[in-house]
Amino acid sequence: MPECARLFVTFDDYYKFVCSSRFFNGPICEHKERVTRRLEEIEKACGVDITISKFVSDNYRSKRLFLTPDHPSVHVYKYVAKEIANRIGVELDKSFFASETELQPELKIPIMPQVSEQLGLEFCDTEYENAAKLGKAISMLQLAKLEYYSVGDRVALTAGRSTFAKRQPQHSRSLGLAEVLAIERGDIVVGIMNPMDRRDGHYCVDIAELRRAADGLFVPIGRRAYLFDEHWMVGW
Repeated sequence: MPECARLFVTFDDYYKFVCSSRFFNGPICEHKERVTRRLEEIEKACGVDITISKFVSDNYRSKRLFLTPDHPSVHVYKYVAKEIANRIGVELDKSFFASETELQPELKIPIMPQVSEQLGLEFCDTEYENAAKLGKAISMLQLAKLEYYSVGDRVALTAGRSTFAKRQPQHSRSLGLAEVLAIERGDIVVGIMNPMDRRDGHYCVDIAELRRAADGLFVPIGRRAYLFDEHWMVGW
């Protein structure tokens, strides 16, 4: 996504592209077949006792089996756990199989509608999760914003501590309440960096929006601000 974002002047145009069939116009079905064959080859070469390739081929259209390419969902865990239990002759707690709670929920990449359509899936899942970075799941729209503002002269900055976005590159105590915007640790600002106007250890950013860590919402800001660079980390 970041590579594509460089091609667009406005976020609205970029997001329209992300949501269009042109965004994923590659051989997705061929890639799926290639990955499946590779999985079968690994299972055969390693002589594994319990294979998952057939389970994946039989079920990938009806349910999400992987949160990332190498991060299985609870459905795969249920299948493997059941197979192990059958092999060793034990009975597992039935509540495990009734639960939809993910065992490794920390990271999940979106399944775009275009991908779902090309693969003939019965579902799509456009949420992105990265607990270490964001704490909460975000929508495809929010992910696109973060990606769009991570290239070129656009920027995403994450607050490393409680701080302020200020009208002037001065200590916050010397400014009035109308000249500062309170920022909490983990908040993310996205906007346009003005490197020629960096002064007194402050980034100068035309802030488009603020993502609040507390509730995960994006809030329109639309103003130039100075950010003390020691309080911020470039990226999200």
